[in-house]
Amino acid sequence: MSGFEIFGVVAALPGIIDLCIKYGEKIEKKVKLFMTATEHSRLQAFVLELCTGGINDILLFFRSVHSQLDKAFQLVLHDSITVLNNALIKVYEAFPEDSFADKAKVGAKLKFAFFDAKRIEEAVTAMELWQDRFSKRAEIHLRYIFYPKYGIHAVPSKQASDFDSATLLTPAAQAMDLQDDDRQQLFNRLKRIDASRRRVTGPLLIKEPSATTYKQLKDSHLWVGADKDSSLGLVEYRSYKAADAPYVKTLQNTVRNVATKLREADDSSMHILPCRGFSDDVFEKRFVLHFSYPAKKSNPRSLRNLLADPGNVRGKKHSLSDRLQLAQSIATAVLYVHSCGFVHKNLRPENIIIFDEDLGTTSSTYPYAIGQPYLVGYDGVRQEDAPTLMLEVTSWQERIYLPAERLKDKEHRMKFSWRHDVYSLGVVLLEIALWENFTSQSGPFHKALNGAEDPGSVLRQIWLKQLPRVMGNKYAEAVTACFDMLRSSDGGEEIEDEDGIGMGTTFISRVLDRLEDIRL
Repeated sequence: MSGFEIFGVVAALPGIIDLCIKYGEKIEKKVKLFMTATEHSRLQAFVLELCTGGINDILLFFRSVHSQLDKAFQLVLHDSITVLNNALIKVYEAFPEDSFADKAKVGAKLKFAFFDAKRIEEAVTAMELWQDRFSKRAEIHLRYIFYPKYGIHAVPSKQASDFDSATLLTPAAQAMDLQDDDRQQLFNRLKRIDASRRRVTGPLLIKEPSATTYKQLKDSHLWVGADKDSSLGLVEYRSYKAADAPYVKTLQNTVRNVATKLREADDSSMHILPCRGFSDDVFEKRFVLHFSYPAKKSNPRSLRNLLADPGNVRGKKHSLSDRLQLAQSIATAVLYVHSCGFVHKNLRPENIIIFDEDLGTTSSTYPYAIGQPYLVGYDGVRQEDAPTLMLEVTSWQERIYLPAERLKDKEHRMKFSWRHDVYSLGVVLLEIALWENFTSQSGPFHKALNGAEDPGSVLRQIWLKQLPRVMGNKYAEAVTACFDMLRSSDGGEEIEDEDGIGMGTTFISRVLDRLEDIRL
């Protein structure tokens, strides 16, 4: 896109946001004229969010600060809001003219119900999907890119009308060029946006009872309470045995930072386990990350354990939609971790934990259904810009998840970056699509991958080609983008990564959007 075209998109943002809200107000009037209470519940709920609720606050916040947003995110925002605007137009045009209500109220309602209900139902479903996608992207951008850039911290827990935004902001934020709103209006919106965030109470550094017993979850690095007692939660360990004092201090800071960011995550939308905090096990010389079970979830199993389930030889009993949703959720979790400024380094099925829905029915458990996934395995996590030990990976099962540039000798090996996490995600998405265990000691994968100098080239040549017929072209394109580490197919394009924005927006457009655009 040329600079002139980008300028046009940026200039159009306030107008298209205003247009969406106006359409919402017009649709609200139509609903009152032509629909009964039982007919309009979902549509009315969305319109209220758009006109006076959380969506309204986020949209008007972006409208006010649109000129301060990074150009890449402005393009993502413009495209997203255009999708909403098109859906709103479809809803509005599905209603009769207002004059129908005056001429024959009963007849107009019957005419609407007969001719337009299906069209509106489809548009409402599309808007609800849009809301889920937009909310996740907006929250990540606000909290981990925009807020840090301008020194904006959590809004004080006062009434919105009571606090002075001048006490909240750095000089950079005070100097922002705003669209129409004054700063008090702007940060009143921030107060309401912040109020909807997940709140975690209690100290970050916690004291674990000495009698607590944990057992390692099979095929995972996560440990669970004895007999999977959900009250004990789940834990991960980061050892500092035989380490010197500076390393222990650095590790403690890393664990503290990870715990802080994970505590802020909405587990239901970001697919990050609720983090209670961390503790220091001085006897075993290790730091411990403590997680809670997600609400109404039970029976945690790793994705590796599901892929290796002996029952899989009798055929897949879950739906293709379950696998697609699994892929979308894991990609969202990776985006969240990267937006926090971390590289994961261990993105493999062992570190994806799947819980059954606590419904008490066989149909809601594996193999008939795939539950909700959560990304774990933070024992190797570090800040993106932190130094790395450049350790060699010798296990063939772990080498599968690393690109060739990470498998070279130490002199030529590249430092681990978010790109390599994206590559690992591609391998996991390939496993999910085929529903095969790549690390099995038997079968075609062991024979082809064990000892391969570049496992990625083997995966491309043999199994990546199968994806279009298994999961469709969009899924295949998303996986290919991961294998390419978001570079162009000719390897010539690089992503500007100031503040992590280039990475985030490219990941959204080339991976997450493609996965979420799939309709089965």
